[in-house]
Amino acid sequence: MLIRLEANDRKQLIDLLINIPELLTERGRRQILEIAGLDDFSKRIDLSGDPKTVVSQIVSVLSSYGRINEYQTALELFLTTIKEYIGYEQQAFIDQLLDKYHIGLNKNKIISSSEISLSETSINDLKEQKSLSGQQQEKLRDALINTFPRKSSLEQLLWFGLNKNLDAIAGGGNLEDIVFNLIITAASEGWVEDLIRAAIQKNPGNSNLRNIAQELLSER
Repeated sequence: MLIRLEANDRKQLIDLLINIPELLTERGRRQILEIAGLDDFSKRIDLSGDPKTVVSQIVSVLSSYGRINEYQTALELFLTTIKEYIGYEQQAFIDQLLDKYHIGLNKNKIISSSEISLSETSINDLKEQKSLSGQQQEKLRDALINTFPRKSSLEQLLWFGLNKNLDAIAGGGNLEDIVFNLIITAASEGWVEDLIRAAIQKNPGNSNLRNIAQELLSER
């Protein structure tokens, strides 16, 4: 599925992307592709050039690639991840692009845990788990920080995915402390599996999050 952006839409998108601090460096670009579950593309694209050239190449390559899985295109995974780094008005523009070009096979379909290699049986097993070990908590913390590198992205995950207020649950501090407090609260109140499910639903292409979820389940 080749996605052909109109010239004006492409220009607005690139102008938006080159003003995102994380896309100004090679390391940041590589990290965003990894978070989006597009690790392989970092090997196909020269990420070391100037922002406008690299961003233009990223958009071109992802637009021409098509679908990564049955439900999502490479460009959709990238743009969905980018929304975690921008303001609400810019997010609205991204949403308009996704709708205008029908990027994504079925936006109303809920991607279940079984469709991303987590069976319902495994999720139910996690529900029965009374607590996570310290090592498991640390691994989950690192996966969440990698997937949601800004507090604002975590706030949206909790609010829209779980109808919970992050500040009320985890308080302030740096991101590492916030995520730690979040995991402790989720574990003590018995909704760790809901947190994992919501996180994967938000970023279904993120391999780090899927892998740690599988590992937590297998280590019971």
